[in-house]
This record gives sequence, structure tokens and C-alpha cells, in this order.
Amino acid sequence: MNVYLSRSLADIESQNPGCRVLSSAATESFRPPSHLLSGRNYYWRAVCRNLNGTMPGPIWQFTTDSGPLAGNYRIGGANGDFATFAEAVSELAAFGISAPTSVRAAPGSYYETLTIPLIAGTSDDHPLYFGRIASDSSVTIIGNGTAPSVLKLNGSAFVTFDGVDFRISGGSPRMGVELAAGSENNCIRNSLIIGPGAEVSNGRGVYLVGPNSNGNRFDSLTVRRFVRGFHLDSQSSGSSTGNIIEHCQTDTVRSGVFVARQNKCHIRRSRLAVDAGSFDETDGIIVATTLPEDSVFIYDNQISRVVTAGSYAVGIRIKPDSAAAVVRIYNNTICNFGNTGSSQVRAIYITAGRCLIESNSIQINDVAATGASYALYIGTVGSAGYTTIRNNIFANRESSSIAYGIFVLSGSAAFYSDYNIFYGTGSNYRMGRWLTDQVTLALWKAATGGDEHSFAGDPGFVSSTDLHIMPSYGLANQNGAILTGQSQDIDDDPRLIPPDRGADEYEYIAPPADFAVMDLVGIQPSYLEFVPVSIRVAVQNRGSEIQRGVAVRLWCNDSLQDERRVTLTP
Repeated sequence: MNVYLSRSLADIESQNPGCRVLSSAATESFRPPSHLLSGRNYYWRAVCRNLNGTMPGPIWQFTTDSGPLAGNYRIGGANGDFATFAEAVSELAAFGISAPTSVRAAPGSYYETLTIPLIAGTSDDHPLYFGRIASDSSVTIIGNGTAPSVLKLNGSAFVTFDGVDFRISGGSPRMGVELAAGSENNCIRNSLIIGPGAEVSNGRGVYLVGPNSNGNRFDSLTVRRFVRGFHLDSQSSGSSTGNIIEHCQTDTVRSGVFVARQNKCHIRRSRLAVDAGSFDETDGIIVATTLPEDSVFIYDNQISRVVTAGSYAVGIRIKPDSAAAVVRIYNNTICNFGNTGSSQVRAIYITAGRCLIESNSIQINDVAATGASYALYIGTVGSAGYTTIRNNIFANRESSSIAYGIFVLSGSAAFYSDYNIFYGTGSNYRMGRWLTDQVTLALWKAATGGDEHSFAGDPGFVSSTDLHIMPSYGLANQNGAILTGQSQDIDDDPRLIPPDRGADEYEYIAPPADFAVMDLVGIQPSYLEFVPVSIRVAVQNRGSEIQRGVAVRLWCNDSLQDERRVTLTP
């Protein structure tokens, strides 16, 4: 027996296959589905089959009572429960939900803008889901009306949009997705969000605004053609907590991510290109006005193609109002700047806050701009904050303009730096500045008293755009400081103990022989003339093969005193 159910009498009469809700079942087993709409007329009939063919039964009609929605619904197509997203939202707003509810759209473009209020009944146990009928299909909501956003969650909670794209095509919209009025625990994922163009003012791909907008997640989004890809700001009434941006991409934007007044905010595992061009400062990530209790975590991101002809091209910009706010930056790569004119490059730019900068790989290429370039620029003054800098690689390949590995604007800035690698190749490269320019690492160490375990040299990046380390380069291999909270690198490879420096934990392939003197035992401040002495030497082969007959020689005042031949295993 087959059972057919529809709001269309014609579909029941023709036995439309799309209306079949039950197959090969006994008549008494049929129960109307739980997802029927409130206050609607429905038709159904049973069609029996036997050896002589089919035997359609009578057509029955019933009207549903008013009540909350639950179960699965469809938008569009021949048998959709709703013609548009707006129709579905109107029904949900009127009746709420009483169980997990899914609304899936047929493939196609839907020309509308949506505002979703708080839907009664939504909770962690009863989420509301919008998606596609088929995972390999395309569903796009195209906004071209008078509303400022294509999708606005206005006080919504536990709402997910999955695989639905958003596009602005004329009209008034400037924002792809907006969350306001304390929207909480929502998720936008697997979506393409395309704006009106990076030259259109106030354009935002994702715009979260207002207090108490907590626990929202933006996952696997590609955002294009906006002034700013992501903008999260709780404004003046306190911070929002627990918002996450992850696995996202931006391009053809003038700013990748902007966050302000956010606590326990995570920006992670994203690829941010800021390549629309501008005559202003452009930033991959910017952390702005921040309250004392706030914390922002920026990790496992790839930031590249930051382009401007204006003041600064910045990879990560930290400028909170509070010296107590915590910003932790680790396992990121920043490279491939494209600024022109007299603009400057500041890969990481800090002016306040308690900042931890750890295990990042930064490379400034030879840009066309004439302004100075800085792998790390610390603009804090006095008690404006404290910066910890460990296990990073700062490479600056600017060929002719003034270039720095690390620049500290004020002698009163509080910072600690160690276990880093600094590298520069240009004619105007200075390793650092503190009070005055410190051209070499040795001068920097003497001036600051820091970076005792830091190195100067080529880290061995694969290319100007790929900051993994080539296996034949050993400068960064397993000699970093052991840090808490970093069990994996940017590729999710486990960190060794001790870890490699930079964002990439790589496999070093040692040469056959790599000798090192580890210790000298028995060295005295002075010796009696013509009295034999015994000195023990600890040597090590860090290479990959056994070495036999290795000469270990002791010299004093340019005179060979003794020699031993030893065998060294790796």
C-alpha cells in the first residue's frame, strides 16, 4: 500500500510521487506526519496494490489544529511547504517550535531579505535549522530590497544556516548577515557571502552588533566584496562572550576581521586575504576597543595579500583601550604584502593590552612601497600593556627601504622577548630598535638584555607565500621554549618537546655530520707553567650518520695542545 498526502487535491488525484509519504505498509499503520502546518487543509488517500493492479481508496480531508512546528519542512519545489524563506519565517514566528525543526530549500535563487526574531521554543535541545534539500545543490538568498541586511537574526537563539549562500544585488543592503538584539548560540556555516563591492561604504559580510550576543559561531564562510569581512562589536553596553570565527576565508575586502568588546573570542584556522586595495590603513585582523575583562585568541590563521596605498598595511593590529585586556596571538603566518606608494608594512602592530605573541611565522617581502617595514611594531608606552614575544620567526626581505625585525617605539614599553629567529636581507635592515637602532642581534641583546636564546639567520621558508620550513634547514628545529596551550602547530601536527620555532612543526633532515661541542670540564682561570692538566670535552654528532675518526683538538694561544680521534653516533 502507498499513502499520499498533500495540501493539493490535484496531487492526490494524480498520485503525484512527490506526495507519497508511506510505501508498502498496512493501512492501519498510517499516521499523519508530525510536521504538518497549523490551520491548514490536507488531503490523503491510500492506494492498495495486488496481483491485479492498484486499487485507489477514497480521498480524505482534514484540517490541522494551531500549534508549534516540529520535524522537517521544505521551501520551494513542486511539493514545498513554503514558497519562500520569508513565508517559513512568518510561520515559525507565529507558532514557534516544539522539537528539533529543519527547514530545507530546493535548489535555486530566492530574491528576498529576512529578519528572524526570537522563535518560541528554540533551545539547545530544540534547535532550528535552515539548509539545502540536497547537499550538492546551490541555494542562494539574493537581497535587493530596502532592508540593510540580506539576513538579520534579531534576538534569535539556536538558529543555524548551513550551506545557504547570501548575495547582495542592488537595492539598499550593505550587510550579508547581521546579528543584533542579543542574538545567542546561532551558527552560520558553509556559506558564500558576496557583497556589493569593497568600495561601497559600511559594507560588512558578517555584522554582529550590540550587547549579549554570545556564543555565536561563523564556520567555513567565504566572504567577498565588502569593506570589512567580519565585524563583531558589542558597542558600549558591555562585552559579548564566546563568539567564534573559524575555517573562514576573505578576499576582495579592505579589512578581514574587526572585533571590539569581545570576551573569550576565538579567530582561528582562517585564510584572510585583504586585497581589495585602499587609500587607508588595511588590516587582516584588528582588535579594537576592549574592556579590562576581555580576551581574544588569534591562532592557526594565514594572513596574506594585505594591500594599500595609504598609511599602513597591517597583518594583525592590536589597539585596545584597556591595558588589562588579554590578546594571545600564536601559530599564525603573515606574508605576501602588496602595498604601494609611501605606505608602511607592519606585520604585527601593537599599541596596548597584555599581548602574548608566540610561535608565529612572519615574512615581509620586497614590496613596491617606499615606506618602512616592521615585522613587529610595539607602540605601547609606559603602563599601556605588556608584550611577551617567544618562539617567533621574524623575516624581513625588503631590499632597499628601512626595514626592522622588531621595533619598540618607547623606552618605557614593557616587553619580554626570547627564543625568536630574526632575519633580514636588505641594505637598510636593522634587527631592532629600542632607544636607538640596534643593527645586529648582538647589539640588540646588549641594549635590551633580552633574546638570550634567539638566533639570527635564514629560517628556510619554502617560498615568499609558503611559510612552511624546508627540511634541510635546522635553525628552527626543536630549540624553542616549551609553551603551555600549544600542543599542535598551524597544520594540527603535534608539537615536539622542545618545539620548533615558528608556526610550522617540521621534520628536519640532518646532514650526515653535524658536530657540536656541548661542554668543557676542567677549565681553570689560570694554570701553572709546564704542569700537565686534564680537560674533558663533551662532543655530539647531530647529523644522521655514524662518524668515525673525528678529530677533537685542544688549542691554546693558537697552539695545538692535544688531539683525540673519536667515533660519534647520531
